[in-house]
Amino acid sequence: MIPDPTDLEKNAQIRWNINKTKYHDLSVSSLGEAAFSYYAKTIKNNFETRRCQVIVYQNLLKGSWLRSTTSIQDFIVTQATLKKYQLAYHVLQSNTLSKVRNNCFIETNLVRAMIAENLLSKKPIWYDLWLTLKQKDKYGELGEQLKHDRHRLFVMIKNNQEITKAHNAFIDVIHEALRNIYAQIYQNNSETAPKKIDRENQQLKSKLLDCYKEDTFRHLISKLLAKAGNIPTLNENRLLVLPIITGKVDWQEARDITLIALSSYPSQTRMNREQLVFFIFPLLVEIQLYKLGFLLL
Repeated sequence: MIPDPTDLEKNAQIRWNINKTKYHDLSVSSLGEAAFSYYAKTIKNNFETRRCQVIVYQNLLKGSWLRSTTSIQDFIVTQATLKKYQLAYHVLQSNTLSKVRNNCFIETNLVRAMIAENLLSKKPIWYDLWLTLKQKDKYGELGEQLKHDRHRLFVMIKNNQEITKAHNAFIDVIHEALRNIYAQIYQNNSETAPKKIDRENQQLKSKLLDCYKEDTFRHLISKLLAKAGNIPTLNENRLLVLPIITGKVDWQEARDITLIALSSYPSQTRMNREQLVFFIFPLLVEIQLYKLGFLLL
C-alpha cells in the first residue's frame, strides 16, 4: 500500500506504528481493505481525505529477485468511510493464525472485507449480500464467518449512524419475530431447543437464498411474521417498516437487509454472557458500554 505523500512526517509515524502490529493482522482479503487497513490501526481523529495506491505482486520470478504486478488500483479514503471501517475493524473478529502440521495459514475476516468494498463504493454495508452468498461464496466461508460474527455484527449495525430509521426498525422487527419463534420452540422442549433453533435458522436462510422473485420473498416475509404472532415492534414502527414489507422499497435491497438481520441474530437460545449484554441489556450497544457490560456480568 502506497499512501499519498502529502505529509511525510505523518506517513513515517504511521509506518512506525504499523511495525508494532503482528504480521497476521496485516493480512487482508481485498484491495479495498488494504487501503483502509493502513490507516485504521493508527488514525483516531482529525483524518483528512487521503488518496492511496494498492499494488498486488506475484511470487518471485525464477532466477530473479523481481516480482511482476498482478493488480494496481487507486483509492480515496475519507474520514466518514474510515470511521465506519474502524468500527468493523474493532468490533468484528480479528484475523486468526492457525497451524496445520508444519504449515501456518492466516484466516482473514471476509465480512470485514465485504464491508470495506461496499464502503469504498458508497453502498450500504449489506449491499449485494444475497448475491455474494449465492454466487461467490462457493465454499461457504463467508456464511460461516457471518455465523461466527453474529453478535459483533449486531453491535456494528446499532452503532452505524448512517443506517436509516426504517432499516433499523425493519431489522428490529425481524429480530423480534425470530425471538418469538425461538421462544416457542424452547417452550415446547428446552432440551432439544438449541438444535431445533439452529435447524430453523438454517432453513430460513436457505429459503431466503432461494428467493429469486419478489413474490417469493414477500410470501416468505409474510409467513415469518405470521408465524411469530404478536410483534409490538412492528406495531410501533408500522409507518417505517410497511414500505419495506409491501414493496415500496426495492425488494432486492429488502432481501439483503433481511439476510443481515438474520445474520446478526444469535441462533442459540441458551445465551452466554456476551449475548446477555445484547439482549437482556439492549441499551448497551455503544462500544464503551458494551465493554462495561462484560465487567458488570
